[in-house]
Amino acid sequence: KEKMDSMTTIDVSISKDGCNLILKKKLLVEKESTMESIRNKIFELINKNPNDYNQDQYILSKVYDHKYDKILTDLSQTLQTYDTNIRLDFMTDEQCELLRKQKSNETKQENSSEITDSVPVATDADSANATDNVNAADNANTTNAADNGNVNDNGKILVQGSHLTTEYSRAKSCDDPFFFVLDKNESYEDLFNRVKETLNLGDSMKRCKLLISGDNPTISHNTQFMKSDKNVGQYIESLNLTTEPRLYVFHPPHSSHNNKNETIKITN
Repeated sequence: KEKMDSMTTIDVSISKDGCNLILKKKLLVEKESTMESIRNKIFELINKNPNDYNQDQYILSKVYDHKYDKILTDLSQTLQTYDTNIRLDFMTDEQCELLRKQKSNETKQENSSEITDSVPVATDADSANATDNVNAADNANTTNAADNGNVNDNGKILVQGSHLTTEYSRAKSCDDPFFFVLDKNESYEDLFNRVKETLNLGDSMKRCKLLISGDNPTISHNTQFMKSDKNVGQYIESLNLTTEPRLYVFHPPHSSHNNKNETIKITN
């Protein structure tokens, strides 16, 4: 009994490519488990050893409300009461490349912040040195802006994605989240077909709309769904996002004569 009192059940899921699940089940773990021990148990479920993989070949994360809630990088942390859904995503070669690029850019941003913080107040005696430091900071910031976080040289971005629908006229997440590579040079039609194929949505994709937004988007008549008049890069630029972009696949609910409040008519 004491042993069972120290245990808890969590939901775990594993994807083979950042998108499609190969396993989804409940796992019995100790309440004081570290994320490292949980990761190891998840690997054991598919007879794999985490030591055989580099850290950019998979992502361990917490899922909440059908979305990625937190990427778990500190594996020494212990399981919290609200950590009830853990996801392991194995990444494709292309996704791994973008992850490495993202980490490299994050390092550049950290170095840029250090340079900016070290700029002294200019005086007549050291104005030349101060100017040099300011120029160095400006150059670093320009480089970071050009790299734009997790964009690589050919305009590809690795983003988090999730599925949306509406319930009682409010946006509601559904199904399983995913990682997806956006190509800024891709047309709407090509992206639409690639989402359909990659996520194995089949005929259900006919009713879907694509949305790129920040976290927790709203669905209304004014929602800027992607259309064929812009490619991916032009669409993202038009949104003026202040946070990392996320890809949403919107599934309009089937209209019901018995529930007049459930459906929002999207016309764009």
